[in-house]
Amino acid sequence: MKNLPKEKRDRLLLISVGTVVAVVVLWYLVIQTQNKAIARLKTQSLDHKTKVENAQRLLSSTAELQKQLDGSAQELKTIEDAMASGDMYSWIILTPPGMSNVRDASSNMAILGIERGIEMIFCRP
Repeated sequence: MKNLPKEKRDRLLLISVGTVVAVVVLWYLVIQTQNKAIARLKTQSLDHKTKVENAQRLLSSTAELQKQLDGSAQELKTIEDAMASGDMYSWIILTPPGMSNVRDASSNMAILGIERGIEMIFCRP
């Protein structure tokens, strides 16, 4: 560089400094922006991956939940079938044979003329 004239040396130095400045500006404008976008996409990717894992876990437990639901529904139906509905006196008389002790007690009450007591027992709020 000592052999170059002062104008060429200054021009070469300005071009070098301009190139360094241009590289730094490109680094901050383009590359840093892209790095931030990559980091954001990685975070979103992890979030989506977590959501997918949770959904897969939920799907795998669906069969078990459905089984529990069916069991509970069957249990509820059994309980509801045994519940009184409509006219309480006729329900007691028409109860299935498995509940004959209830039917016998209600028949005895009817014979004694205590129908009103039955309604009071079964119609409580």
